[in-house]
Amino acid sequence: MPQQKPYWQPYWWRLLHQDDRTPDWVPLGPPSAVPNAALSTTSLDAWAEALLAEAVEELEDLRGRLLLECYDRPDGTDPVLARGAALTGPAAARPSRGSAAPR
Repeated sequence: MPQQKPYWQPYWWRLLHQDDRTPDWVPLGPPSAVPNAALSTTSLDAWAEALLAEAVEELEDLRGRLLLECYDRPDGTDPVLARGAALTGPAAARPSRGSAAPR
């Protein structure tokens, strides 16, 4: 008897960072499974958008770009979904009182 697939499609994700000064994408950890509970209540696309928005807030001290890739296999084959976002880093330091502004 052929094995039946689950009613949902399992997915895996990984987050990558590209610094402003380098062209290379660096993984921020190994691929992780998308929680089945999340996929029972929302689409993969909506879950990815929410995770990426949360990651941008948590990584506010970095500059460059974030890339979230989602896969239908745990071995990181070609992504079935990819979303990116800019990281603007910390706000530029303001001159303290009494110090002259640069000219």
